[in-house]
Amino acid sequence: TLIAVRFSLQSPKELSLQQIREQIGLMEQFYSHLAVIKETWWRVFLYGKPTFAMELTIPSVGEEISFYIAVPRRFAKAIEKIIQGIFPDAHIEESRDYNIFNPEGAAVGTTIVTRPNIFYPIRTYQRLEGDPLKGLTNVFTKLAKVGEGAALQIIARPAGHSWVEKIRREAKHIYEGKPPQDIVSKGFRAIGDIVNAPQSPEEQHRRYMARQSPVIQQQKRLTPLEEERAKALEQKTSKPLFEANIRLLASASTMVRSREILNGLEAVFAQFADPNLNRFETEKTDGRRLRQLIFNFSFRNFFERRKIILNTEELTSLFHFPNVLLETPHLKHVRAREASAPAYLPGEGLLLGYNVFRSEKADVRILEEDRRRHLYGLEPAAARSERSLITCPVTSGTARRHAGSPGTWQGCDCESASPAPRPCSRRRRAPAGSPSARSSTTS
Repeated sequence: TLIAVRFSLQSPKELSLQQIREQIGLMEQFYSHLAVIKETWWRVFLYGKPTFAMELTIPSVGEEISFYIAVPRRFAKAIEKIIQGIFPDAHIEESRDYNIFNPEGAAVGTTIVTRPNIFYPIRTYQRLEGDPLKGLTNVFTKLAKVGEGAALQIIARPAGHSWVEKIRREAKHIYEGKPPQDIVSKGFRAIGDIVNAPQSPEEQHRRYMARQSPVIQQQKRLTPLEEERAKALEQKTSKPLFEANIRLLASASTMVRSREILNGLEAVFAQFADPNLNRFETEKTDGRRLRQLIFNFSFRNFFERRKIILNTEELTSLFHFPNVLLETPHLKHVRAREASAPAYLPGEGLLLGYNVFRSEKADVRILEEDRRRHLYGLEPAAARSERSLITCPVTSGTARRHAGSPGTWQGCDCESASPAPRPCSRRRRAPAGSPSARSSTTS
């Protein structure tokens, strides 16, 4: 189910940096709720872990920037309730899928990965001077109204507890003065252990005693950068973790213009780089890999070999709803606000219509006593000279006068709403030029 999330246009007002961060931080609560959504073991065995897609897009026809979240249909109602609970002013509605591709043009795409490690922290909104989405949405505003489209897609699913253990183990190795535990270093270290393995029991005992020596086991004095790195890893595990794929796609009439749009989107991710920890890098795709990327983007598939590990704070930095004024043109806003039906609506009576608020539909009815006070019926022109307005408690949706009974109304509860009009004895003068006037003149 594809859910569009919009907010009403906010009036410009000055907010402090701390207030902006607090508003952005509401999105962390949403991701924390997604992290606790569980699936039955047999569904996980057959279909894999449930995934959620967050998308910021502008279609190839149109100029409005939209925020979407795609969820499994069985979780759609629960996700809507979570969003409404955290963002009461959000307007949520199911939407049809969009299309960013120009059918007569070219398309390019890239996958965002982290270097040098897939689980080291990045710079988040808590350390940035402003809303990180402002730069990204500004790139979307430079697209043409017809023929150019682009999208940011983040596919996320809750990460297993094993990733928490890996990250904490990495922090422990830093405190102990050991080198980073990446795959390459582990491989070379394993080969070295095999080559330098002791041959005799005496040599094995000597090496064992050397490892147990308090001089060797004495903790290395950490530099400020190493201490900061270890603390950042520990802080990352304090919040729920997600496995994520990040994709950027752009389409335009020519390949040159498509790459220009994509380069603008890629440049925005430089703000999340931390030289001491981690940074985002792009992996260019073409040919068969590009076709696979577009296929996974269209069907919102999770690609295992391009996953990275992000916590809720990092996901919020990359994608959050526009509950903070971005001052970016062409954002798709709510043009009219909804209101809920009163709690004291009657459950019986004449059905007037429906009230739809937050996907909940309520009947709007009117009781017979209220009909008698608030509904009126206009008489036909023949009787308008005697009575211009009468009260009539209408039973059906329309009130029509009986042909044979001039004083009653079909569907009316009162059979004698008013006496029948009496014929006027006064002779009326015919308008000048009418056939009646000409005949009277001739006679």
